[in-house]
Amino acid sequence: MIRLDLVKRLGGVVFVLMVFCFSSSVPLAATRGIGVVAAVGGNGASAERVHLYDRTTAVVIGIDRYRNLNPSAYLKYPVKDARGVARMFKDNYGFDRVIELYNEQATRAEIMKVLQGDLSTTGVEDGVVIYFAGHGITRSTAQGDLGYLIPYDGSLRADEMYKNISMQQFKSDISPLIPAKHLLFIADACFGGLLLATRSTSVKPSRQASYLREITREPVRQIITAGGKNQTVLDGGKDGHSVFTGRLLAALAGVRDYITVRELGLKLQQQVFGDAAARGHEQKPLFGEIYGTGDFVFVPDFRKRVEEAEHQVEQLEQEINDLKAHQAAAKKYRQEAKQREMERQRLRKEAELELARLRKEAARRATRLQAEAAAASVRAAEAARQDLAQQKELEAKRLARLANLKAQAEKMRREAVKVGSDIGFKAARAEVKKINQRLKEIDREVKAEKEAQLVPLREYYQKRLAAVQTAAVAPRDKMFETEADYRARKQQAESAAESRRDVLRNEQRRREAEIEQEFAKLLTIRRQRFLDQRKKLTTKMYELGPPEVSFRLEKYDPYRQMFTVEFFLNDCIVYRLVKVKKEQARQYWQTPTLLLPSVTMKINKNAVATVVEGVLLTPENEKLVAFIWKFTEPVTGMEFVWVPGGCFQMGSDNGDNDEKPVRKVSVDGFWLGKYEVTQGQWQKIMGSNPSYFKNGNDYPVEKVSWHDCQEFIRNLNSKSDRHFRLTTEAEWEYAARSGGQDEKYAGGNDVEGVAWYAGNSGSSTHPVGRKAANGLGLYDMSGNVWEWCADWHSDHCICRGGSWGTGPWHVRSTERGGRLRPSVRSMCLGFRLVSLER
Repeated sequence: MIRLDLVKRLGGVVFVLMVFCFSSSVPLAATRGIGVVAAVGGNGASAERVHLYDRTTAVVIGIDRYRNLNPSAYLKYPVKDARGVARMFKDNYGFDRVIELYNEQATRAEIMKVLQGDLSTTGVEDGVVIYFAGHGITRSTAQGDLGYLIPYDGSLRADEMYKNISMQQFKSDISPLIPAKHLLFIADACFGGLLLATRSTSVKPSRQASYLREITREPVRQIITAGGKNQTVLDGGKDGHSVFTGRLLAALAGVRDYITVRELGLKLQQQVFGDAAARGHEQKPLFGEIYGTGDFVFVPDFRKRVEEAEHQVEQLEQEINDLKAHQAAAKKYRQEAKQREMERQRLRKEAELELARLRKEAARRATRLQAEAAAASVRAAEAARQDLAQQKELEAKRLARLANLKAQAEKMRREAVKVGSDIGFKAARAEVKKINQRLKEIDREVKAEKEAQLVPLREYYQKRLAAVQTAAVAPRDKMFETEADYRARKQQAESAAESRRDVLRNEQRRREAEIEQEFAKLLTIRRQRFLDQRKKLTTKMYELGPPEVSFRLEKYDPYRQMFTVEFFLNDCIVYRLVKVKKEQARQYWQTPTLLLPSVTMKINKNAVATVVEGVLLTPENEKLVAFIWKFTEPVTGMEFVWVPGGCFQMGSDNGDNDEKPVRKVSVDGFWLGKYEVTQGQWQKIMGSNPSYFKNGNDYPVEKVSWHDCQEFIRNLNSKSDRHFRLTTEAEWEYAARSGGQDEKYAGGNDVEGVAWYAGNSGSSTHPVGRKAANGLGLYDMSGNVWEWCADWHSDHCICRGGSWGTGPWHVRSTERGGRLRPSVRSMCLGFRLVSLER
């Protein structure tokens, strides 16, 4: 079999004529006839690449109802038959253009406009097919029979034949005016044989390349009819169509590589003849050439079938790989669950030992008190006895409480929160990262595949555009032609060449757009499954307990009755505050093992983890909820987060020179704005908005100088019962690094998850708080806008954090690249505030 290397789809024009016949001697009825088509033959040769058409076009006409006919003559099938043929050309054969005319649209004027107007623009390397479904009529004359198509506004009266379209017009007027190389009529009418009576060919259809080369090079006007002269065409065929049209659609649907009109005619002739004979009827389709020796070729758009098959194979392979991966993961999670159970047992034993030690110490204290009471003076004997009794009662209650604490602690550990479900937090986070990597790979693969199709298409059109030359212009005939006439003639030739180039450029743009649309759809299909998987993982809550989570009580504030707590989550530390009553605080400080930590985590689409809730479980199974201590400034609605004081190593040995050397810095606790100051907050205090990006009240204010910030602070301080200022550099870096932790960016080491920067901002600011927070619950300390600090260096002020317009290097937590004069205003520059109690 010869493989045809075709451009994406065949270009061409196809017209199919479906005609219902009348005769002047036969009453008008809902029957259909077709003219005669002569058979053809061919020869074969060796295989080679054969170019067919530049474009293909189809005109499909179907008429059920008629303006000038009695309703009893209306038909049931023509429009349905025509629509079926149109779908076949569009869906299975990828025709570049399908023009459809049904009922009221199919007037004589509109049909002739399409045939003699629209089709006159087809190219000399195009293919055309015409399909007509409706009534027809045959009239006998002294010179022979004449066949007519009846348009929607046609007539059956002898003196009104001018309202119809004669088959002689198709042969003599319409066919020559269509520039297309191959033109095919498919007619289902009683006069079908009239056009074939004058010519046929001895060429037989062949599957050889020489035959294809010959027939595609030579022009031709062909016709296929549903039956011979005076034969009635049957309805009630395949899929609710006529016998002929049903077989035509089935034959075209079954083509795997290509089929010529001569092959199609032979197949229809055999099948329709057999169907009619089985019903006791005679109907034999005819086919042949009106003139010319070429042969129209139908080639299905089989690339879609290949893509669908490849997509199905890829999906099945991926599903098998996913099943294998889930089986391996399930086995691993079962092993980890066993290890966690052993760890809980160890913790329970340690708690039992600790409670036993407490009982022993309590007993020792009771004995010491008894000895002291016995040695008291006689005068205090009674008081000592009373005191001893009280001490015994207190110690008894204390021992009873400790025993109860032991039971509660053991029960709590048995019912401690387990990690995740079948898939744990670490595995889910790793899976989200893998999914993101796969999505990037899919983007690159689809882009590469698309370029692989666009490059040869562009090269093809570049060659064709280069080949279009201005036709040679004869020299001026000075006797009969003025200089103006000569210039006009020359300009006309140049305009004709440029028009041809415009046609080619438009074709190129259309075909490139089609490829872009197809690959956009392919990209969506290939990404969707991974997006669904990621959504399941990122909407789930993950509960972590020992040993994944541990904690340390830092210090206790007896005024607010709060512990500062450090939660250790694998590779990060999170500071939180916990409300604890004073009567319990001392015991937990002395014996922190009575508390059990539990943290609820969530993962976003960038695989960045955030803490949803942290709790300490008491032996009584009471939840001591850990939270970020915060308050809201009432005038502006500005939220502030408490940053516990501490010491940290400021700077970086891996950064710029001004980040070195790393030095130890101590910072007192302070309140820091949860977000950068927004445009809405600035408007409330200053009554104006200086920002360049005026996209909403929740966008950060920018284009404010250091002096502008000081004026804002003075106005805010005059209206508030608190005192506000800019951060120092040390405060800013300590807070950005979640309390001095080793974090590359504010919130972790994944710049995409925590920062708006040049790589993802789209050259604009974004609403505050849309990226992940750091360990202290602070947002946008990396990226979005640079933030003014209180510090000065010489005559310059410092700003930190980078912006939407800088790269990853400049949004690092230790970066000190922003040194500006205090009068500078920039669309990349904003600020956040520190709050102090008066």
